[in-house]
Amino acid sequence: MRKTRANYASQQYLFAPDPKKKQKPAVEADLQLDYAQWMESALHWAPVNVEVSDVAGGRTDVHFAFANNRYIAEVKKDDAECSLPALKKKYLGQAAEYLVANVRLGLLLVLDLTEKPGGMRATEANVEVTTEVRNGDEFPRCVVVVTVPGNRRTPSSVV
Repeated sequence: MRKTRANYASQQYLFAPDPKKKQKPAVEADLQLDYAQWMESALHWAPVNVEVSDVAGGRTDVHFAFANNRYIAEVKKDDAECSLPALKKKYLGQAAEYLVANVRLGLLLVLDLTEKPGGMRATEANVEVTTEVRNGDEFPRCVVVVTVPGNRRTPSSVV
């Protein structure tokens, strides 16, 4: 079965809200829950936690452990400029900072709530692996930046 709005109501947040149905716009927590549930199903043998406090002095959005390493995903939503360079400028520092205390590989997920009258970008245009060297640290931190296209339109409504 395909993941469509008809089959998976939890995927509704990815689509533009229907004003006739008085649907609310998507929020960061929608993507956070979706990602955490997906990881939980993929890592059925490892706990996946949300809103974990006291990690590098902050609170992480999604957190799971594997082979004594912690992996952290920082989740954001944005309805302004959602190009990869803009998202890195706004959110990469926070995502990289969580990596100071463990494995230096993390994830930045951003729900892109900009308008998409011409449809969505190709998947490859929404993913970038970036390396960040912070504050003269000799060890780089690697963050996978993923833009998740929200405010999707049905293919028949794309101009």
